[in-house]
Amino acid sequence: MRIDKRRYYHLDWYLIINGLLLFGIGMMNLVSATSSFSSGSWNFIIKQLIAFTLGLGLMLIVMYYDYRMIANHSKWIYTGCIILVVLVLIIGLAAGGAKRWISVFGFSIQPSELMKPILVVFLANMLYEKKRQNMPLSLKDIAKPVLWTLLPFVLIVKQPDLGTGIVIILVSFSMLWYVGLKKSTYAVLFGLGAISPFFAWYYLMKPYQKMRVLSFINIDADPAGFGYHAKQAIIAVGSGKFLGKGFMNGTQHKLQFIPEHHTDFIFTPYRV
Repeated sequence: MRIDKRRYYHLDWYLIINGLLLFGIGMMNLVSATSSFSSGSWNFIIKQLIAFTLGLGLMLIVMYYDYRMIANHSKWIYTGCIILVVLVLIIGLAAGGAKRWISVFGFSIQPSELMKPILVVFLANMLYEKKRQNMPLSLKDIAKPVLWTLLPFVLIVKQPDLGTGIVIILVSFSMLWYVGLKKSTYAVLFGLGAISPFFAWYYLMKPYQKMRVLSFINIDADPAGFGYHAKQAIIAVGSGKFLGKGFMNGTQHKLQFIPEHHTDFIFTPYRV
C-alpha cells in the first residue's frame, strides 16, 4: 500500500500528543493501582500495551480508509454489533452479577462500549440528508432513529448495564437535537422525558439500582452497605489531601478498603 504523506499534514498533532500523554499517565496510574496485587502489575500492563498497539493499528487503517465508505456500511456494522450484544446475553462472561463481556482469544470485549461510536455513525448516516436540507424533524422522522436506539438500549439494560444504556439514549437524543426538531416533537420528547424516571423507578430498575440512587442522594444513609464503597473512596481522596500521597505510596487501597483498584476506583490509589 502506497502511503500518501500529505495525509500527515492534516492530522491534529495537538490532539494526538495529548492523547499519548494521557495514555502514559494512565499507565503510571495503573501501575500504582495494582502494586498491591500479588501478581503485580505486569499482566495489566501487557494487556494495555497490546490494546494500545491494536488501537494504533486500527487508527492507521481508518486514516487511509474513506470515511464515506464506513458511513455507507454503517448498517452492517450496526447489525454486527447488535449480534455481539445478543451473544453477551447467551455466552457472556458473568462478573459482579452481570453479563457484559465476551471472551475473544483470551481478551474480554464489552460490545456495549463498541455500540456507542457505532450508533453515532449509524444515526449520522441516517440523519445526514435531513441535516443537509435543514429540515426540522417531526415525530415520524425520529421514529426510525428512536427504534434503532431502543433496540441496543433494551439489550444492554438486560445485561444489566443501565449506565451504558442511559449514555446511549442521551447520545442519540443529543444527535436528534443537533439536527433540529419541530416544536411539537420537542414537546412530546420533553413530556416523555419527564415521566420516564418515574416509569423506570417503578417498572425497570432493580432494587440494587434504586439503592445506588438513594446512596448517591444520601451517602450516609447506609455507610456500611450500599454506600460503603463510595464512602471509602471519599476517605481515600480526602486523606491524600491536595497533592495525594504519591506514586505507589497509597495505603488504603493496599489494605483492600477500596475494591476494583484498576477500574472503577483507579483514581483513589494515587490519592491515598
